Amino acid sequence: MLYSPLLDDRCESLADQQFEYGNPASTAWLRAIWDLILGDARGSEHVTSYQAPARENDLSNLPAAYIDAGECEVFRDVAVAYATKMWRGGSTCELHIWPGAWHGFDMMDDPNMPLIHVANMAKANWLQRVMRRVKDE
Repeated sequence: MLYSPLLDDRCESLADQQFEYGNPASTAWLRAIWDLILGDARGSEHVTSYQAPARENDLSNLPAAYIDAGECEVFRDVAVAYATKMWRGGSTCELHIWPGAWHGFDMMDDPNMPLIHVANMAKANWLQRVMRRVKDE
């Protein structure tokens, strides 16, 4: 389960441009995280796909994955690109991009935002389906 996944150290997507500042999880914040993880190697050819999974081109033979992100957050485009690579490689992926949502929206407790419940139920349902399959095997 990849929840707003940290996958690409290059931070060059459209979402990275759109949410450079002023977002709970801004691109400036994202770069700082990658700098802590990779130091001066961030964005260079020295970063491996083990460190930044979006750099891997062959995502075949991966286990089923659930990926989600908010429409209004830096992880959106990378999540879509990673899911696309998984599908291209023949792997199974359930992808959700939640409309109008920002990073961490589904951790709020707000009954006036039904999308929170829908997003959390999607995660729970996917996990139940996967666990049922594992149990049946």
